[in-house]
Amino acid sequence: ILDGGTGTDIQRRGVKMDSEVWCAEANLTHPDVVRAVHEDYIKAGADVITANTYASSPLMFHARGRTDLIEVDTAAMREARAAADAAGRPVAVAGSISVMRPHKAGTDRFDAEIVYDETQMRALYRQKAENLKACGADLIVLEMMRDSKFSVWATDAAMDTGLPVWVGIAVERNAKGGLSGVNHPEEELGALVKTLTARKPDACLVM
Repeated sequence: ILDGGTGTDIQRRGVKMDSEVWCAEANLTHPDVVRAVHEDYIKAGADVITANTYASSPLMFHARGRTDLIEVDTAAMREARAAADAAGRPVAVAGSISVMRPHKAGTDRFDAEIVYDETQMRALYRQKAENLKACGADLIVLEMMRDSKFSVWATDAAMDTGLPVWVGIAVERNAKGGLSGVNHPEEELGALVKTLTARKPDACLVM
């Protein structure tokens, strides 16, 4: 049994969301709330809790000029690990990795005009994945994967850690009535699944 939306629950509890990196800031400003969310999911029966590291996307932090991704993730893992270790039963901690990027103002679509250097971003994804492992993640969940570019960089970094990896693909209806990656109508689900599971992760999830 997995937990629910960690970031949205933190927001629901009244923590002010940062305008640039959503719920990531809460790891530093409200660690008590972050831990309480994990504890409540455990009380509800979750066997896997997800560290609040979704919004600390290398793509987002790089675009915003932030260099504290590792600090933010370390704080998130500390709270998740503490909640799991105090559960009194086996509870796994999943480190979350996303391809979250800045949106165009006034829309829910990503800003396609921001350019990312592949070599640089792959290095940042590797740093994030290795830090999640070093901080005690039992597995890595790739959340809201949606394309055959950024999502591949994230998947490769996760797989290189040697931890179990679950690839979660986020889909929406396209103009043809089929399913494709969110914000990426050209990325049809069938082809996307083949691309993101080519390195044989432990599970493929549909979000």
